[in-house]
Amino acid sequence: MHFLKGLLFFIVIIIVIAVLILGYLGFVPGLSDIMGTNKPRDLGIKYTQADYDSAGAKNGVKIQVIDSAPDIKTSMVCKGSHQVNASFTSEELTARININSANWKYFPVKNVQIKINQDGTGEGSGLLLINRLAGFAQATGFADLDIKSVTSKLKFLRNQVPFYVKLGVTVKDGQAKLDVQKAELGRLGLPQDLATKYQSDINYNISRLLSAAAFSGLSVTSADLNGGKLNFNGKLPDILTTAKEVTGM
Repeated sequence: MHFLKGLLFFIVIIIVIAVLILGYLGFVPGLSDIMGTNKPRDLGIKYTQADYDSAGAKNGVKIQVIDSAPDIKTSMVCKGSHQVNASFTSEELTARININSANWKYFPVKNVQIKINQDGTGEGSGLLLINRLAGFAQATGFADLDIKSVTSKLKFLRNQVPFYVKLGVTVKDGQAKLDVQKAELGRLGLPQDLATKYQSDINYNISRLLSAAAFSGLSVTSADLNGGKLNFNGKLPDILTTAKEVTGM
């Protein structure tokens, strides 16, 4: 009897510790809320409508928002293209992402902060929306196999998971080269050897997202994070139309 009581006590302690750890890592909704680990890391970037407008004047992309679209493929449509050679601040990038995030049903992140450092690295934090990943992948042309592979590994997570990443990035003639220095999902640090192992796949998929294969009218001649800004040279769509909802599903 004493042995059974001891075993039960041990199991309860292990479960409590496991729940506390998962709560800290950001995966348990109620507990994570109490512990504050359900929130993205604060990178100190604040933005205003003026930052949004400034970035829009530089990139020349006209945003059109519609209430609904008949399917995923038509929930985001790009038309035309034009040349852009401009630099964007951390505040301008953060403003564009956050203000536009509510305008597309499959925008996969929210509450984002982008910080471009003087040493040529960039940091990003925010909430990853797990239930939008499949729609985002499908809308941007990823194969169904890729969609299922990713979502199957994330299905145990809560819907909104904090993320953080620090990296160096350069793009030349459409080919991206990323140096992932640190990455977190929740408060769980992703092993560096994992980033190294999948480095070529990461570069390939980022390169694909920065091309007309994902967004019509988009091509990147060069991009870097020098001088504490995102320096972009390439083409962007003239018009980007996004839908808040998708019908017929």
